[in-house]
Amino acid sequence: MTSISSKNATRLNSEDLQYSHPSYSNQNYGKHHHSSSSSSSSSSSSSSLSLLNQNDQSSNIFSEKIRGLGIRRRVSRSLRVICWFISCFGLIISLSIIYLLCTSNPSSSRSILSLSTATTKRFGFLRGIGDQSSKERSFSLESLPELLTTDKSICSYCDCNLNRTSPPLFKFPTEVDQTSSKARVEVDRSSMAAHLWRSIRDIYCRHSWLGEGPALDLLLATDLSRDFSTHVQWRLNSLKPDVPTAYLFTKTSWAGKTKHLRYAFFKRHILTIRTHLDLIRRSKWPEDGLHSRWGQNRQLIWIVVEDGERLSNDVAQELSSSSDLAYVYFAYGPTHHFGNAQQNAAYSLIHRLSDRSMGGFLAHGPIISIDDDSNFLPELLVMIWKTKRIGVWPMGNLGPHGWEGPVYDETHRLVKWEAGAVKDRKFPIDNGAFSFMSDLLGSVIKGPRYWPTDISGGENEFISKIVKSKEDIEPLCYNCHVAWHNEPLPPACTDLQICP
Repeated sequence: MTSISSKNATRLNSEDLQYSHPSYSNQNYGKHHHSSSSSSSSSSSSSSLSLLNQNDQSSNIFSEKIRGLGIRRRVSRSLRVICWFISCFGLIISLSIIYLLCTSNPSSSRSILSLSTATTKRFGFLRGIGDQSSKERSFSLESLPELLTTDKSICSYCDCNLNRTSPPLFKFPTEVDQTSSKARVEVDRSSMAAHLWRSIRDIYCRHSWLGEGPALDLLLATDLSRDFSTHVQWRLNSLKPDVPTAYLFTKTSWAGKTKHLRYAFFKRHILTIRTHLDLIRRSKWPEDGLHSRWGQNRQLIWIVVEDGERLSNDVAQELSSSSDLAYVYFAYGPTHHFGNAQQNAAYSLIHRLSDRSMGGFLAHGPIISIDDDSNFLPELLVMIWKTKRIGVWPMGNLGPHGWEGPVYDETHRLVKWEAGAVKDRKFPIDNGAFSFMSDLLGSVIKGPRYWPTDISGGENEFISKIVKSKEDIEPLCYNCHVAWHNEPLPPACTDLQICP
């Protein structure tokens, strides 16, 4: 045999790749031609070896192509699987975001539907559906949550020229006569509620330190055609018109330090206030010194401002559980920005309740801030009635030695002022360590932005509007301990127990 047929070459190519090695191929070639004559010409052997090498090279190329094709198929399959997982993950994330938007903000679902309708009309998608009336749609707008998106602006509900609610959106059977600031008319419960409702709506119209969007949502939610008890609540049964009134206010938020135990902190405040009210019923008010100008007929109201788009159920439940406590609880937010907007809203409401020129039905009295996580003694609610202009007392859990405020000697002379951060603070006084008279609102302290800053703090700038130096601040007590800043609950109080 002088040559290798194509059939035999193909058989060799289909076997193991070891035939591709030249030395190994020559050895096998000798074995296959052992019976051949040794006298064959060298040219025939050379041509046979050349043909075998060419077939081996073709086999290598073919094998490499097969191997490359397999790798590409595996890579393609892996990429398809990865793309499928990414698509599923993206779909899950998108659905989760839509769910959170719809559940966290009641207006979101309506916003999404409004956006879908606007897109249909503008771009012509789903032609015919966008032009259908609301009755022909498969869903009903009335069945959606409140706070619907509206094309109306805040000027549709408020007089933007005067920045006041205009005109009154309702008339009760009897209303407060707001045309006269001198001659007072007899007011009843319905007219008190009417003035309170109008005052809160007016605060929403001014929306100081609050965006126009949240303010418009609050105006929509507190319309008389709606059940606005989720945004505004009050109890005025125990209040009498034209009686000196102490104004307590608290700015609060679910995102504050109290967290899930906020109800317990409010319960502690309610217990302190009710203890004070019980003591006053059983005994008389002091009649010495500065107390003599107020007489025995005094009252208080607690104003709670929620930094949110609606009221908190746990706070509302605690406030409504005490039948003898006059309070107003309304939403003003969300802002979550140091509580400045809520403090300003509280001052705005107090101004409207106490100023006769604005239709107020309560008389003037001291104003005091009570943080939701603070603590105070009932004696403080008696002490604040000694305020002429602005008074102060020491505040616990602050300062370098545990107390912040003025320090007096035996002769009641001011010795020093204990404070932690005195630098750049002319009046290092905590927000809950001073009281001032309500008649300063609108005169010395101008609105609508009664609170001067929108940054952390602001007490120094606010007090600077009233007095010029520390010596001008009235000491309501001398080195007394009646209030504490950020006072924790008792250790035994947990979220599984009734606190305190």
